Amino acid sequence: MAERKELLEKAKKYSLNINRYKFRQIYDAGGITFKEDMGVYLLNYAFYDEKEMGILLEADPDKL
Repeated sequence: MAERKELLEKAKKYSLNINRYKFRQIYDAGGITFKEDMGVYLLNYAFYDEKEMGILLEADPDKL
């Protein structure tokens, strides 16, 4: 449990909040997966926008 807490604390700087509509849109497109053992959702790299430091609603074809 302590290890999980430590890992989640380190991951905070990489986390972001999005509304339910965007979450569902990205999830349905395969851009978000649930990591059951940690209880967290992970964004697929193809849906990450490096230039704007945010998310894309559709996958970047260059990252697939």
